[in-house]
Amino acid sequence: MKLVLWVLPVAALGILFMDLAAYAYIGPVLESQLESSFRQNVRNNGELINTWLTTLMLEPETIAATPAAKNINDSFEDFDLQNINRYRILQEKYPDIFQDIYGSNREGIYHTIIGKNGEIGIFQGDIANRPYFISIMNGGPTQITPPLISRTTGIPTVFIVAPIVDGKGYPAGLVGSGISLEFLQKVIRGMRSEGRIVRFILTSEGTLVAHSRRDTSTGGLAHISDIYPDPRLAGELTSPEGGRFSSSPEGRESLFFSEPIPVAAWNFITAVPAEELFSPVRHLLVFLIL
Repeated sequence: MKLVLWVLPVAALGILFMDLAAYAYIGPVLESQLESSFRQNVRNNGELINTWLTTLMLEPETIAATPAAKNINDSFEDFDLQNINRYRILQEKYPDIFQDIYGSNREGIYHTIIGKNGEIGIFQGDIANRPYFISIMNGGPTQITPPLISRTTGIPTVFIVAPIVDGKGYPAGLVGSGISLEFLQKVIRGMRSEGRIVRFILTSEGTLVAHSRRDTSTGGLAHISDIYPDPRLAGELTSPEGGRFSSSPEGRESLFFSEPIPVAAWNFITAVPAEELFSPVRHLLVFLIL
């Protein structure tokens, strides 16, 4: 009987050591697999956003190739008539995506269609000092701007702008389409998110395009430093190569997985507390011990 009383604790202790040894080997393998799976999910979402934005670029490019757009330096009349019709079509098919479609001549004077209370009007303005206009007029390609405060709507917006090219191949103006940050937020928030996972899109300058838990569509433009004041982390998250990064404010580690969105020079980032990502492995440890 005494022998049994000695053997049982020793056997139990041996089993415990075996469990711990197994976890020491299996734990890192499982954590690596969890992280790899999570990283692949971030990569897939980033690629989807990049493909979606690439598709949206076709709208201003198609309009920029029309005769009405190519004659915009002679007169806006034909372009405005065409644009009114196109605006109605887009508002009927994609009311939440395209805020406006506008055209600019080589001087930077632009006309855009605006709708309010069922009425359609033409807003005129000047974008000659906008960096994207200067880029286009210097031969730049179709591009997606960082968030700007729209001069037409007054709300934070990104613009997809395509060059109008004259018969000799020189820039003659541009066609742009505005997409509100509110819609981009809907895209991010529409992704399945559990626990304390946070998703956001960041420009190369650190401006927030969309955030799953923060409103970026009203007021002024937000910067990554408003959320994460660590300059090292901000620099990593804006890196065009993307990657895996970590930060431990107040001693609690969070992991950041960044996937480039090449078409816009943005990054799609997903942040998750390390303890939450690896909780299945921790539960396994408890199971083995108990």
